[in-house]
Order: sequence, then C-alpha cells, then structure tokens
Amino acid sequence: MAWALKRPSGNWQGLYRDPSGKIKSAGTFSHKPKAMRAASVAEDESRKIGWRDPSASLETWGTWCTTWWPTRTVAAGTLARDLSPLKVHIRPRWDTVPLADITRHDVNAWVADLLRTESGRTAKTPTGVTKLTLSGASVRRIVALFSASLTAAVDAEILKANPAAGVRLPSAAPGGDRFLTRDEYAAVAAKLEPEDRAIADFLVGTGARWGEMAGLHAHRVDDGRGIVAFVETWDSKMEAVKPYPKGKERREVPLPDWVLIPSTMSRMALVFSQPGKMLDIDGWRKNVWNPAVARAAVGHVRIHDLRHTYASWLLQAGISLADVGKLLGHKSWTTTMRYAHLAETPQDHVLSALTRPGGLQSDSSGTARRTPLRLVPGG
Repeated sequence: MAWALKRPSGNWQGLYRDPSGKIKSAGTFSHKPKAMRAASVAEDESRKIGWRDPSASLETWGTWCTTWWPTRTVAAGTLARDLSPLKVHIRPRWDTVPLADITRHDVNAWVADLLRTESGRTAKTPTGVTKLTLSGASVRRIVALFSASLTAAVDAEILKANPAAGVRLPSAAPGGDRFLTRDEYAAVAAKLEPEDRAIADFLVGTGARWGEMAGLHAHRVDDGRGIVAFVETWDSKMEAVKPYPKGKERREVPLPDWVLIPSTMSRMALVFSQPGKMLDIDGWRKNVWNPAVARAAVGHVRIHDLRHTYASWLLQAGISLADVGKLLGHKSWTTTMRYAHLAETPQDHVLSALTRPGGLQSDSSGTARRTPLRLVPGG
C-alpha cells in the first residue's frame, strides 16, 4: 500500500513496496496528496508484466533459451528431435538478438527466409536434379518451437507479448499423402515375405503408427473381442518404449480377421520385435518396403501412407470423419480434416432434401424437365 513521508524540507515523498517487498520512491512533491497519487500509480505499474527485472527483456534470445530449454515439459524424444531445428535454423538467426528487439516484422521476414532455405534433399526432374527447399510443414514446426520460447518469456513476465504468435505460416502442401486402392496394396503385399506382410497388414488394417506397431505387447491384443489397444510406443529416437502413444491417450481399434498377429512366448513380449532387437523403420523401409513397392510398380508409397490408406478406406465405406479421427487417435479435429475430401459426397441425402418445388415444368408424362433460362435485360 502506498504512503507519503514528510521530509525535513517540508516536502512529501511518495513511497510504496514493489512485489518483491522492497521500498521504492515515487518522487518528492510539495503536497501530500500528490505524493500519495504518484506512489499509488508507481505501485500499480510495478505489478504489471516486467516488474521483476526491467532489464530482463534486454537479454539475448540465446541466453533466454538456455534458461527456458530445461524447463520444457515435453517427452525426452520430443526434446531430442527439437535439437536439430534449434541448432540449424533458430539459433543462427536469433541467438544474439535481445528479446526486446524481436518484432513481428522480423519474424515474418524469417519465415520467408526459411521457405527459401534448402533442405538438403534433392528430387529428379525431367531437366535434371533439383535441390528442394524446406517444406511448409517443416517451417511450421521450426516457427512453432521458436514461438513456444517466446510464449514462455511472456509467462515469465519478461515480454509483454509474443511477437511470433499468429504469424502467417505456410499451409501443408496438398497432395503429399498417398492413398492406396485395395488392388494397389494387394500388389505390394504380394511382394513381401510372410513376416513382413504381417507388419504391413497390421499397419494398413489398424491405422497404427510405426512406433505403436513396434511397441505393441502381446497382452494388448484381445482375440476374443477382436480389438487391439495402443498404449506403449517405441521411440526410435530415444531407443526406448514409452508407456503411452502419441497424444498420451490409450485407444482401441477393431482388428480385421485378415490381419494375422504373430504368436509370442509371453503376454508381455513385443508382437513384432525381431530376435534380440527392435524393429528398425529405416532398415525395414530400405531393405523391405521400398523394394516391394518398386517391384509392384505402383509409384512412390511411404510406410506412413498405410495409415492414410486406412483412413481413406474407412471414409469411402461411409465411416464418419469423427469416428475416423477417434480410431486414428487424433486430438485435434483439424488433423482429421485433411481426409475430408476422401469422403463420398452424400448425393442421395442431398437430392432427397431437394424435392420438386411447385411450378416446375413437366413433360407430357408428368416427369419434370429442365428448360433453358432466358435472361431478360433491363427489369
């Protein structure tokens, strides 16, 4: 609470305590009411964002990142995966920039620079080999990580606002996902050995992510109900089994009768593990999946496209987007909406709602017929 202290000179000094308890002066005034008002205003200001250390926002982003990074409450695998964009794309641009000097304009310019940055990958074109730039999805992940650091600075009352919040980001490139027809998948599956066919069938028949398949324990398969539960997940980056799937929520999906589950010696054993080691997605892709896809001559297909194919088969069979999202374990509705275009247009329902209005012309048989619309100028 603010107060005023009379000085030997006869003037009044406005005093208050800041949130840390230290006594501060708001200045000296000729009248007590003026001193009280000034102290009250200063006390209110001291309790706004930034009161703890007015110079804190002058520290560089790199210094703040060193403080913030260990406080992140994310999985160890996420921390490990974030190290690359942090080192390659964020630190070189922002390490020496004071937090207070980061503007929205600077962030927008950085996003534009990222979209022009070479990714290190190449693609064959009719005219030769082309160097690829960072994808829209990659740029979004990089900027999201940087924005998270600034949000944390706001929470720590160092910044008043996050200059990266809500910046315009590139959308994911359309057409990046591949959806196999049943015949296309059958062609690929025919080129696989039985044990590898079991892995592919499981992925396309349950919509599982690779880590969910690799981390599947035998007791999570309920043959009686025809259900498989996704709980544990293999994190290849950390080389460990996590006790939860992506989204951190257990989910159950139906198990088609054509998906064969390898038998195990123990209920706690991993269903699809290799003798003495975990399934390696990079090795399986290179040595098993890609050769089978090439021999099947169905074009480029990623392992993760089996999950997209699962969603497309469900939607084309009339399963709702909401149900597909639950089966895939999506926490956000917008994630499932990427498949919206695969659902067949409900033509019968639409036409049944559009009954013939009165006055529509009919032919001699009583059947409605369409006539050309004649536009009359003027009126």
